[in-house]
Amino acid sequence: MEFLNELETMARVATQQSEEPDTPHHDDIKRWQSLFGLSYSQALREIQGHRSDLSRAIVSDSHWDIVRAKKEAEGFNKEAYEYATRFRAPKPLAIPTANHHQSYLLRLEGLIDNLAIVKQASQLTKAPPIFHGTDDNGNPVSFCKVDVTARNNIITYLSKHEPRFQPTFVPCHIAAKDLSTASAHPTLGIDATMPQFRLSSADDWILTPAQSQYPVWYFFYGTLADPTVLGRLLGVEPSYEDASVRGGILKTWGGKYKVLIDAPGGIVHGAAFLVQDQDQEDTLRCYETEKYEVVRCEIDMRDKKVKGLTFRREAYLSAAKCDAVGTFVRLWGKGSSIKILLNARYPRSNLLSSYDYVIVGAGTSGLTVADRLSADGKSTVLVIENGQIVDSPRISQVYSGVAAMGPTWSYQINSVRQPNLNNRSTSVVVGKLVGGSSAINAMMTIRGTSDDYDRWGSFLGNGSTWSWEGLLPYFKKIVDLILTLSEEAQFEAFRDIPGVEFPPDSGSGKAGVYWFPTFMDPERVERSYARTGHFDLINRTNFEVLTDSKVTKILLEGGVATGVSFEQKAENGTAIMSVKAKKEVIIAAGAIHSPQLLQRSGIGPSALLDSAGIETIVDLPGVGQNFHDHPMVFTNYVLQNFTVHPNPVDMYSNQNFSAWAQEVWRVNKTVIAPDTFEEIASKLEKLDHAALLPNGTDLTVIAGYKAQMKNMAAAIRSPNTAFYNHVLTGGSSSGTIVDLHPLSRGTVNINVTDPFASEPVVDYRALTNPVDLDIMVEILRFTKRYYFETRLRDLAPRQVQPPEYVNEPDDLKGFLRQNVNPSYFHPVGTCAMMPRELGGVVDERLEVYGVENLRVVDASIMPVLVGANTCQTTYAIAEKAADLIKADV
Repeated sequence: MEFLNELETMARVATQQSEEPDTPHHDDIKRWQSLFGLSYSQALREIQGHRSDLSRAIVSDSHWDIVRAKKEAEGFNKEAYEYATRFRAPKPLAIPTANHHQSYLLRLEGLIDNLAIVKQASQLTKAPPIFHGTDDNGNPVSFCKVDVTARNNIITYLSKHEPRFQPTFVPCHIAAKDLSTASAHPTLGIDATMPQFRLSSADDWILTPAQSQYPVWYFFYGTLADPTVLGRLLGVEPSYEDASVRGGILKTWGGKYKVLIDAPGGIVHGAAFLVQDQDQEDTLRCYETEKYEVVRCEIDMRDKKVKGLTFRREAYLSAAKCDAVGTFVRLWGKGSSIKILLNARYPRSNLLSSYDYVIVGAGTSGLTVADRLSADGKSTVLVIENGQIVDSPRISQVYSGVAAMGPTWSYQINSVRQPNLNNRSTSVVVGKLVGGSSAINAMMTIRGTSDDYDRWGSFLGNGSTWSWEGLLPYFKKIVDLILTLSEEAQFEAFRDIPGVEFPPDSGSGKAGVYWFPTFMDPERVERSYARTGHFDLINRTNFEVLTDSKVTKILLEGGVATGVSFEQKAENGTAIMSVKAKKEVIIAAGAIHSPQLLQRSGIGPSALLDSAGIETIVDLPGVGQNFHDHPMVFTNYVLQNFTVHPNPVDMYSNQNFSAWAQEVWRVNKTVIAPDTFEEIASKLEKLDHAALLPNGTDLTVIAGYKAQMKNMAAAIRSPNTAFYNHVLTGGSSSGTIVDLHPLSRGTVNINVTDPFASEPVVDYRALTNPVDLDIMVEILRFTKRYYFETRLRDLAPRQVQPPEYVNEPDDLKGFLRQNVNPSYFHPVGTCAMMPRELGGVVDERLEVYGVENLRVVDASIMPVLVGANTCQTTYAIAEKAADLIKADV
């Protein structure tokens, strides 16, 4: 919301200004003519443009007081000086390509397994310090510490003596603290360190705090202002003082975590903490990593002002890159941990010309399959990812939820306007980073019911292993449930409530009380996702990930997939490259981009490909069809007499709450009346299903949709299929209503006017099946009964959303059309695993029909959605896919 507030402020300032800029005084025009070599009319336009530019640089009064005498002697006034700063060349740094203070840990192995060789190769005058430790497998490892110059010398040495050997360099992630280089002057309220504001000399300044001054005040404005975070980091109970700094503003990208940047005139509020010694400071600098730098600031703590330090987004030093495979190493000594990561921006010469397996997409399924296929240490695997490796608390911290689900790490796609949603367009959110959508989701790990997965098998025929029993071993493989004693006690307390059942497994499809796990690393209390589980801890030379690279086409020869063509970002533009697959090409780009890649490669509906000017290699009408997602809508019922949030402890500490919970369970158990289900199922069966699909839909796709609707009519009648997901959020009782089994089907197709440069055209075709509206109306009506016809009425519920006057079915349908989001971020179905005669794209071994050595292994293969979040199911698909691939070798 900060960004919206900023926009509103700028708009208000703009409207308060006169429509015509102030007419410049004749003396000002002459001044600008003289200073900048402009004609009279040019000077007039430049002054007017400068004054009307809301984003122009503003020189602080304190800064102007310092330079005023000198600048006025040169003919400047403050306005002209502000204008002149935009032309000032940045002060040259002694770091042209990389931070020369960056240090690295070099792994002692192979040709450089001892300090004597390192000393010779690095041209150091003495041997560097050495560190010993163990990796996660208990194997001994040794590293020595070198700077960037030594690193470059070692790389040069090896290129001459053994170019095939790739050394492992680990960048020591620590925030820069070279105050004479990174911030030559005090900043944020005294003088900004942006290049255009740096003074030519610091002789008049007493530079404090000094480089190694302790104790020293630090100003925190982000996660470190959270006492829980800082306390866990330093092992102390932190004591803060309310504080602010002048001359800075905060930028935010869709979440609560902000970045401090220089902007004289602004005020940032935060907290001040007194850092006692260098050990504490080093811990802080390692936490913030090299993405930040330490700068001086004047901290205002109400009753006093002190000169201290803060972290600012590093803007001038480009971090050195590391070409090594990820692992996790524990070094002996302080018990510290160093995470070895690469952004894997391999130069072309470092790529092999071919790999056994080439995988497109380093997301949930792609990394899982890559890990499993490379586990033998022999099969070479390359994963190509359009995004980057990202380290951010918005991803790792468990309380961040979906804070990372913004534009920073996801694709920028908007759906086509939806006629049944009052012509609204919605954002299509899919991850664009290593880890994919598992890095930005809400971390919920839920399975569908057994019927959901058996339904998949029914499309494939008797004996299919795509069923609940066939997938259950893979579900168990990817989840470990770890409980604390307090959680276990709370769980057992539910047994005191008569009539409550306890299904043995959260995915068994039975009603009752069960553990609702999340994807979390229990040791580090951080998000557990595809990257942390299948990449960071893997140290194999046969497993590589290439980032910043967009696969544009699958290479086909005689109906066989032989490799891929891709665009790789480079400093001087984009390089077009290709790589061969000796065994298989594996598509794991997700339900939005997998069909796009197939269509670009000539695999898809021939009419669509013809209109895009793409030669049809395989006419496969189902590619990009059958698209669906969970539609959702927000509701809000405020419990006005409810001052304490419901929690498991209340089950045994509050008899009234226990009695209320029993009734809620009984009502929730029955949900909508059976006759209503029968009426909805009967209506679905009577519809003309072909008329609900786009004009020109292929007969095979129509046949598949009819088979799905027949199946779903049976599901509606089944008591073992959940259609309603209501997420409660505590005292206010706001909740998200989710339709777990949508019946409308959309499309994801290439943009025929620009198929290779544009994002795909996403059309949810929301609510085109009218039964979707009927189901969601019944869900809303049940939700209201839940609040007003149980003992919840004793808590004085007040209906806020939908508005309390919206009660009749037609009114509720109007509310839904205005408020439904067609996506709960669970897109599936666009490369459906169904028979080809039913519009299928892959068979039950996930092989693309009509092409050899090509599979799809992501959520796009789900023929119909499961009644749950899709992440755990996608992991299971990937695990099963890896076994299928290995079995076919």
